Amino acid sequence: MKKETALGICLFLLSLSLTVVPILAAFSAHGWDITATVMPEGGDIDSLRKDLMGNFGAMENLFKPLQFSIIDAYTYKVSVPITSTVDVAMRLDQISGDVFCEKHPNVRIASLSLTPVIIQPRETKMIEITIKLTQDGFDHAAGHVGEGETQLNVSIQNLEAKSYGITLKYTKALQVTIPLR
Repeated sequence: MKKETALGICLFLLSLSLTVVPILAAFSAHGWDITATVMPEGGDIDSLRKDLMGNFGAMENLFKPLQFSIIDAYTYKVSVPITSTVDVAMRLDQISGDVFCEKHPNVRIASLSLTPVIIQPRETKMIEITIKLTQDGFDHAAGHVGEGETQLNVSIQNLEAKSYGITLKYTKALQVTIPLR
């Protein structure tokens, strides 16, 4: 019985040391500085935050020069260039938001979505955002087409981007023109 207890204690101490020692070694190698231990060499949290918010903060002009592709009556796709300004690969897990008519702000036209994408360091990559019309949005757009309009001015609200469990929220509404034909 004493041998089993001693063996149990030894195995517990071994597993504890295999977990704790590498973490302590990493902190020790970086002078006990949490930022230097966690961030890649040459980077710091403030510059990473500035780079990420700089990219996300430039959303006002993101959709303006782009052409939309009409997939079907309910689905549009838009290709958006995203440039990584950091020295590590970035994974963009999700972009979401709601699209409302500018003339009739209580009419929710569509929702936005994105297939996850990985952007390599300092790479510019085209990502495809899907705009899926709701039934109310389709009916509303059809009413505008019936009136002879060729485009619909919309407001994108509640825009969020998620990456590695971090959610960036854009609080301003973005004004975008969507072609109807």
